[in-house]
Amino acid sequence: MLKIETGKFVNLVASVDRKKGIGKILYVNPSAVATAADVAGVELGIAPSPFDAFEITIQDSGGRELRRFHPTIQVSNCEGDGPPETGMVNEDIPVLEGMKRVALLHKGVEVSHFEAGESRPALERAAGMAPLSLSAPLAVKPNRRGLSTAAAVPAKEGVTYTVQVKPEGASAWQTIALGRETPHAEIDRNQFPGSKAATVRVLRSTGFEDEIFSEQQIDLNY
Repeated sequence: MLKIETGKFVNLVASVDRKKGIGKILYVNPSAVATAADVAGVELGIAPSPFDAFEITIQDSGGRELRRFHPTIQVSNCEGDGPPETGMVNEDIPVLEGMKRVALLHKGVEVSHFEAGESRPALERAAGMAPLSLSAPLAVKPNRRGLSTAAAVPAKEGVTYTVQVKPEGASAWQTIALGRETPHAEIDRNQFPGSKAATVRVLRSTGFEDEIFSEQQIDLNY
């Protein structure tokens, strides 16, 4: 059973390998919902875990530690006999005032980190949302078109983009690209059968905060 909380969280996804003593933070994205296993046992730290050498530390911009904890590790049941060697972290972390950096530790040594990017300057935000540009149907994939912003957007450390699509008549957004360094993606009209148009939304994320970077309706009749 899962417990669901609403609030302001950061969703951290990372891979870990206890035998090699390595790990990598894959995604850090803001979230308004947190889920956690509501069961007794290893997940709640009652029994020791073979992954206890891994920790997460939350720091401010000056490197001061705000919190440190052992993350819950999700493992596959297909690794054979004995304790699993690899696993995934999928942790919803409550946002703390001043948090700027998230680091993955193994035996106290940092093996991977994420530092939140900077928000856009006020003048840039005041200029409005960035227009989107669509390419002609791709030669080798005629059902797809390339999506990008009309003006070039350089990659910046700690900043990622999520691309979502809402077909006409639908109420929910579908995420088609996550954790992109730039707002580039491909739109596949076959994903939205029966729809003649769709609204495309690009979210810019600093890891801890999201903003709508662009939103525009596109024609799927191509």
